[in-house]
Amino acid sequence: MPPLALLAVLFLGFFVESIVGFGATILAVSLGSNFLAVPELLPSYVPVNMGLSAWVVLTEARHIDRPLLTRRIVPFVGSGTLVGLSLTRFAGRPEPLALFAVFVIVMASLELRKTLRNAVLRPGPRVANAALLLGGVIQGVFGAGGPLIVFAVGQEIQSKRVFRATLALTWLTMNLALMVNFARLGRLGVLSATRSVSFVLPLALAFALGNRVHHAISERRFRVGAAAMMMLAGALLLLRQLSALS
Repeated sequence: MPPLALLAVLFLGFFVESIVGFGATILAVSLGSNFLAVPELLPSYVPVNMGLSAWVVLTEARHIDRPLLTRRIVPFVGSGTLVGLSLTRFAGRPEPLALFAVFVIVMASLELRKTLRNAVLRPGPRVANAALLLGGVIQGVFGAGGPLIVFAVGQEIQSKRVFRATLALTWLTMNLALMVNFARLGRLGVLSATRSVSFVLPLALAFALGNRVHHAISERRFRVGAAAMMMLAGALLLLRQLSALS
């Protein structure tokens, strides 16, 4: 049975993702790795996180931005994910995660500043596509490419419901590829399945609460919350990796 502290961390991650559409995995990686090594945590965590994504997709299917998915997200994020899956041996290394955390903090700061000032911060097509590609690589390695993908397409999606539903289908597709890779590496088994079952209760409670918050908050608060979530996740991840390097 996982420690209660780990279940609390997962509850927090699922709660945040239920509200803003991303953030659960990066919180699980940055905080949950204190209790379980990343290569052991992800095979148990990802299938449960897929349950959250699947529920959003099934209940909010009409809000999915399919043109954005098929023309931008799937080609670039999908290609990056395939590259990332070949680099999973680096999943437990602190150096690449620390660099990624710094980048997340910088992007989150820019996004939060833009939202609070009601300004527009829209990356050019080349920058956005590069962010989607790199986000796919990070998704393939760590299952945590959300902040880069949000940076790339966040300004193209004006509705919080469309934003969350579109991201949910993205995570569901990418995490399915992760599960195939975990199976190929022999990381799925009775132990990982047992842990997954223990993660279901935090997921159910977090989604029941987070879904209500999602529908209650305003669009502006939603975007401020998303940016703040990115910054917090990046800071937590950076602190964790710096402590591992020292």
